[in-house]
Amino acid sequence: MLGAPPPLWLARLARLVHGMGWGGATLVLAAVSAALCFALLWPVLALSPQIAADAHRTAALASLAAGLLAAVPIAGLLRLVDELLRNRARLEEEIRRRERIERELRTLAETDALTGLLNRRAFLARAGEVVELARRHGFPVAVLLMDIDRFKEINDTAGHAAGDAVLAALGRTVRMQLRRTDLAGRLGGDEFALLLPYTDAEGAGRAARRLVDAVARIREPLPFS
Repeated sequence: MLGAPPPLWLARLARLVHGMGWGGATLVLAAVSAALCFALLWPVLALSPQIAADAHRTAALASLAAGLLAAVPIAGLLRLVDELLRNRARLEEEIRRRERIERELRTLAETDALTGLLNRRAFLARAGEVVELARRHGFPVAVLLMDIDRFKEINDTAGHAAGDAVLAALGRTVRMQLRRTDLAGRLGGDEFALLLPYTDAEGAGRAARRLVDAVARIREPLPFS
């Protein structure tokens, strides 16, 4: 992102500036500076016999001068801090916006728009990575291939809009059956593939039966298998 976060004191100062505005914060810090000056000067001046009688007045005047003199550099510092923090916030927001756009573009590039599953290119690329890991670490991987029965007949009799709706329904059903580690993709037309890491032949058979049963429960837009 933008490197290490600002120091704690700078973050607190930034909150003060944003809460009060840099003008109000300048007055407060200048008043604090004057009060500290008075607290330090008055005991010292009171010890001097020559000015002990006017110690309060002298300390007050000196404190007022100190506060006025401190206000100038404090104002400059607070304006600088405020601008730096605002610029940082704008940069972070822009970075988040760009990252969000990149994620959306990556999702669009990898996802089949109709089914919400991976497209052919993305599925084959990710499946290749999983298979390579399986070879390296020795865990089983299962692949399921499937298509929709008599899909051409659905398009011919019910129309292509109904065929698209069937594909979308199958995509939703497949996503609901997946584990986090599984991959599912549309290879083209009504052909689909699932890759199931850490799954042997018996486990793949159970997964296939669950998917077939789930599809059998679909009634909208029309039943299919």
